[in-house]
Amino acid sequence: MKRIFAAALFAFCSFFSATSFASFWSDLWSNPNEPGWGINISQQDQTLFATMFVYGADNRPLWFVASDMARSGSGYIGDLFILSGPAFFNTFNPNGVGIRKVGRIAFVPTSEGAAGISYEVDGRTITKNIERQTFKNPDLTDTWLGNYRQRISGCNTASNNGVFNEPFSLRINDSTTSKLINGTFTTPTQVCSFTGTRNNLGKIFNIIGTFSCTSGSRGPMTIFNGQYLETTISARIQLTNDANRCSVDGFFAGTTAFAP
Repeated sequence: MKRIFAAALFAFCSFFSATSFASFWSDLWSNPNEPGWGINISQQDQTLFATMFVYGADNRPLWFVASDMARSGSGYIGDLFILSGPAFFNTFNPNGVGIRKVGRIAFVPTSEGAAGISYEVDGRTITKNIERQTFKNPDLTDTWLGNYRQRISGCNTASNNGVFNEPFSLRINDSTTSKLINGTFTTPTQVCSFTGTRNNLGKIFNIIGTFSCTSGSRGPMTIFNGQYLETTISARIQLTNDANRCSVDGFFAGTTAFAP
């Protein structure tokens, strides 16, 4: 049975292709067409810890845990366990905790906000599609200060290519109701304005839009794998400069200008 599931996991991971957009998978994941169950994933380095809440054959709540899902090819694979323990209203007795391995579990990201999971419970294999669950849209409106690192390639003028680091000031105006967003990105060398549509995918966000700069640069813009934590913001950004055909792949991180 172990060999059969190992082969199934290999086929599962080979079928899905992990996205290059994100590498931060900590979030609450679920299937919007199947309310009532989900999986919590917490990531540290290249290891995932997952707790999955589903329902058993008696339709009562049932929990599984995967405490050491290691990176494997395009996804993460680890052992899956079911636990039991003393009642929550009694004095906790560590000796009353029981743990039993029921099978294996695989998590394979397929895009910035979606993934596939396949897991085995006592010989039965289940495969599901899941998405990051969004229950709160953050308001990114603020002034942010930080550093911007970019790799520029493909320019008509070869001297414009290379890796550059600059401090930045970013002013964002966010309309959380309409998803429209605009802002101004200022560095020591130029000022750029952008406008676009913000999408929230659980803990992360992306912005699809256009930009224009005082240097004459302009074109499509994609900000993705964005992370916002009250006083800090970070994201990856890709630009195509229609003026000189430069391609930009960068990363910025900053803190609010008004943080104590």
